Amino acid sequence: MQAFIVEATNRPGELAKQTEAIASRGINILCCSLGIGDRGGSAILASDEASVRSALTGGQMAFREIPVLTLRLADRPGEIARVSRKLADAKVNIELLFPVESRDGTYTIVVGVDKLADAQKVLSENLEPYAIGSGKGTPAAQPSQAAEAREVSRRYVEEVINKGNVKVIDELAASDFVEHNPPQGVSPDREGLKKATALFHTAFPDGKVTVEEDAFYGDRLWNRYSFTGTHDGELFGMPPTHRPVRTTAIDVTRFSGGKIVEHWSQWDLLTVMQQIGAVPEPSATPTR
Repeated sequence: MQAFIVEATNRPGELAKQTEAIASRGINILCCSLGIGDRGGSAILASDEASVRSALTGGQMAFREIPVLTLRLADRPGEIARVSRKLADAKVNIELLFPVESRDGTYTIVVGVDKLADAQKVLSENLEPYAIGSGKGTPAAQPSQAAEAREVSRRYVEEVINKGNVKVIDELAASDFVEHNPPQGVSPDREGLKKATALFHTAFPDGKVTVEEDAFYGDRLWNRYSFTGTHDGELFGMPPTHRPVRTTAIDVTRFSGGKIVEHWSQWDLLTVMQQIGAVPEPSATPTR
């Protein structure tokens, strides 16, 4: 997504002129901030970038575009300073920053930068930015939707999968939750999810899932995982082998009302079964 930096003289009516031009095209302004000084301007984030571009051009207003990303931070002293320092150390210049939401002990900010890819890289290594797109025509969810989904997913991975705390499932998953790929003999609902989690932790007490990459679109979050653990408990009827296991998985989670309502997952179980000796490793030389 792009933010539009619109130049203006510091006098009454300038912001009204800009916002009226945008409103006349039926465009919703998501966020707006103002600069100060003899000559300043406004920063506008809107729902239809192409129409904003057309409205400002038609109104003969000078403007430039800045790629933006959104971050959800803890509501405590030093968070913006920490973000600013990380970006400064990466030689990324912050060209605008304004808040869009505050709730539940966190707040969401929009940050406009001169080097989007560099900003995404350095922040993903430190505090998980929630990018909402860049460039022309990039589809995007509302900032709070993506941030909320990622926070729920983060808690699910850390508290449920990695720690085995099944009590959290009732908080994170809706009462009508549906699991589309349950293990054999496990119901596709919330209670089944608790059972599947318990089976997982019985087989791999030290199992750990790491999110390697994610993407949010519409109401769905895609995750690519890596998994490591030790086969110290029964798995699909096979006794523990105490062998280390490493594999990967991809899942899709649909959200509604801030909760998980549907889930699809694909784990590379063949690799797991080969590593614990349940399935023979592929032969190095073909047999005739």
